[in-house]
Amino acid sequence: MLGMLEQAQKEGIRISYDQYPYVAGSTMLGVILPPWVHSGGTDKLLERLESPELREKMIADIKQGIPGWDNFIDFAGLDQIFVTSAKNRKKPRYRRPQPYPVGRTAR
Repeated sequence: MLGMLEQAQKEGIRISYDQYPYVAGSTMLGVILPPWVHSGGTDKLLERLESPELREKMIADIKQGIPGWDNFIDFAGLDQIFVTSAKNRKKPRYRRPQPYPVGRTAR
């Protein structure tokens, strides 16, 4: 990419560019789940999460990947995924004042 920009400058094209070196991002936690888990909407997703067999399949798909799926865990790593906000009035133990690493098992 830099070579192309330098070549354009040599050809007299005015070029400017900027990059902010920021490694963090923000998204919804659902992106860590394989796409098939989302099929049918939130109610179906929650049903699937209740099934031990389907959770095992989710884990296998996350570890092995699925063709065409951008596996968020694969490129970020569980140790780099943090829950920074969660609203659950029924289970206040999941509300935390500090970001919680997904890679650590919640008790």
